[in-house]
Amino acid sequence: MLFLATVSTLANAKTAYNAVHQTVLSSANTSSEAALAAVFESKFTPYFSARLTHSKSSRTVIAPTDADLFFLAKHWQYFSSAFKSLYLKAADLPSGWQTYDSPGGHFQIIYSLTGIDSVNKADSIGYSKNSWRTRQNAPNGVPDYIDEVAYAADSAWSMEVDRFGFNKPFSYITSSYPSDRFKILVRKFDDITEAGYYGQTYPMFPSGNAHGYSSYFELRSEWWVDDIWNGSGTTNYTLYPENAVRVTCMHEFFHTIQYAMIWQEVDNVWLDDFPISWTEGTAVLMENLGFDYVNDFLQYLDGFFANPQKPMLVDDLSDPNRVYTNSIVTIYLYNFAYQQPGIGFIKDMFTRNYQKVTPFLDNLRASAGAGGRTWSDILGSFFQASYYTGTRAVANRFIAESPLITNTWSYKKDGTDQNTSVTKSVEGFGMNTFAVSNSGPSAGSLRIDFAGDSLNPSNKDTNTIWSINCILKRDNMAAHDSLFSMSLTNQYKGNSVISGWPAFAEALVIVTNGKNDTSRNATVSFTTCDLSIAKGKQGSYTSDGATVAPNATVNVSANEDLFCDMALARKPLSQQFIDSATRFSLASSGSLYDISFPQTWSSLAAMTLTINEPYASIMKIADSNKTIQSSFSIYQWDNGKQKWTILKTSSFSQVDSVFQWQSAITSPGLFGVFGPLVNGPSPSVDVFPNPVHLRNNGALKMLGQNILEVWISSVDGTLISHGIKGTSAVDHSLSEVGSGFWWKLTNNINKPVSPGVYIAVIGYKDSTTKGMKKKMQKIFVLP
Repeated sequence: MLFLATVSTLANAKTAYNAVHQTVLSSANTSSEAALAAVFESKFTPYFSARLTHSKSSRTVIAPTDADLFFLAKHWQYFSSAFKSLYLKAADLPSGWQTYDSPGGHFQIIYSLTGIDSVNKADSIGYSKNSWRTRQNAPNGVPDYIDEVAYAADSAWSMEVDRFGFNKPFSYITSSYPSDRFKILVRKFDDITEAGYYGQTYPMFPSGNAHGYSSYFELRSEWWVDDIWNGSGTTNYTLYPENAVRVTCMHEFFHTIQYAMIWQEVDNVWLDDFPISWTEGTAVLMENLGFDYVNDFLQYLDGFFANPQKPMLVDDLSDPNRVYTNSIVTIYLYNFAYQQPGIGFIKDMFTRNYQKVTPFLDNLRASAGAGGRTWSDILGSFFQASYYTGTRAVANRFIAESPLITNTWSYKKDGTDQNTSVTKSVEGFGMNTFAVSNSGPSAGSLRIDFAGDSLNPSNKDTNTIWSINCILKRDNMAAHDSLFSMSLTNQYKGNSVISGWPAFAEALVIVTNGKNDTSRNATVSFTTCDLSIAKGKQGSYTSDGATVAPNATVNVSANEDLFCDMALARKPLSQQFIDSATRFSLASSGSLYDISFPQTWSSLAAMTLTINEPYASIMKIADSNKTIQSSFSIYQWDNGKQKWTILKTSSFSQVDSVFQWQSAITSPGLFGVFGPLVNGPSPSVDVFPNPVHLRNNGALKMLGQNILEVWISSVDGTLISHGIKGTSAVDHSLSEVGSGFWWKLTNNINKPVSPGVYIAVIGYKDSTTKGMKKKMQKIFVLP
């Protein structure tokens, strides 16, 4: 394992990684921190002792990796006084060496011109003090190697701090080097213990900061010339040695930022709750963004493409390169997590955790939500897009380097399209594939049904877990493929129908488990089906064949030929849906109707749902809530928002002793009749996403039943925007929607607000007093 993502096969480094991490960190769940620290000390005392005396190491000595130093930072308090003293002395900066301040003004490079650590004295170029990007082809009194280190470091600061806005790292200051510039030590790396290392970042203690550690990083003191570094093109570091220095500085400098943005908490193995696969994956991302022509990350991708079912962003202690493999995910997130490429998703993760230590999964979900998506959706889209590499690369479907990725992942066919059902295990943050080929001649449509492990009833997590993505192959040309994602009718079921199936050769379904706590089983069924309702004809479906209330009927008018069929079943109201209805002051009629039909019907047919409920049961609910039966409406369950949403086309009538509601429907799902719960609790108000971003015309949504009025103010009390529901007094910055308001992050004259903290006061109707209650919400507006 390397500290610059530039070498993929070093037996020495792999041995060191495995020897330590399988022994120490893999037992983190069963051993105390103090016990782990003791094992750590025994493993690394020989290395730091040799480093302190500058003596040559034996082959039995193990050098620490970045993962080891992250562990050290997290568990510093558990190490013995003797080991702490050894580390601080061995890692300290040597005194009396040469220094060079980078032209950009942010770095002090420490190097030697004598002894074993001496750098090559060749001096033929330099970089302008007036413009650090300007290369000058003349001696400047500084070795060219140091000039290139300075240029690479200045480039890293310019991108990661100045452009992306990450926190500045804390400089390590000593009596020998009192400058507040960030330190880079250039030294000789041991030929045995550090073979294959090009750079490494050292945290220094005590911090002296509210949270975060000071640090410095070191680089080898010589250009690397060895066959194991010789990739193709610009990753051939014998031909282009400056590229190795450049990507190393980008990588290691981001580790110094990571150290500056942690909380010094010790309840997890890694830095806060970030896995090493994330801290290293994002550091490799910085290499790719800073010097995109080097493409150093390509060498780490074998592990993913050889076994795409293995989870991403989950530390695999058996594979030393796997943490770097995750760079393909972070590069994808930069390019595709939000509508436009940008650092937003990555920066959100670190910034949110810096504000408050946040569990990794919660952090991912919040960052996804800031872009109006779910984490499962983003991860599933990554797995689907990763199919298009090498000879299958198609412009804009995956990352820009897709044609350079010679690897492609494979999958097995699960059968033909007649009637196939397959169950497979899907690891947390992983995917699995299900595929059938068209046996031809076949029926007009292929129906794909998905069923995943349901949530444990005691599990309070209502976030989306599954993501189902499909690739329809017409022939051997990847550009001819059709891609789509399957909508789920609830947390763990969904279906889609492929019309015109005879035109396709194969259907590949990619199922993603978007929660990293455990593996889950998924079942995908493929069924061919024929014409159900011809164009211009009508069909009718009744719940369970019931002829008396309570029951439901869907009448379907086909605008085009409809294939496969509809299922309509009455089901009891579960506690999950009762709780959600109560939270929004809704009372249920007591019945739900699960309606399943092909997604294609949504655009090819007009469908009307009729729900019949007995007079006596509805009147009982209405009387107990002091309301009238006509105030009831048809609602549909919104799985993404985990709430019931009223169908605006709902109408009411009475036929003899039966109350009847009708509404047009456009998507499958759960439906039921609900009325106002007058004696229930005050309604919930959802404010999201929070934090919210100014970029890409971001907006804050304030949604909830009975919202009447909204005030947005700055923290000093200055009114920014004001909206009153149902009047013309809503200013330009607030848009009224059916269940609340959207704030467009502008003031009342429609000018964008500045990043910062704002206060929203949301007034809503109290169901008991009929008066207004107010809820105050702090809002974080980010760039």
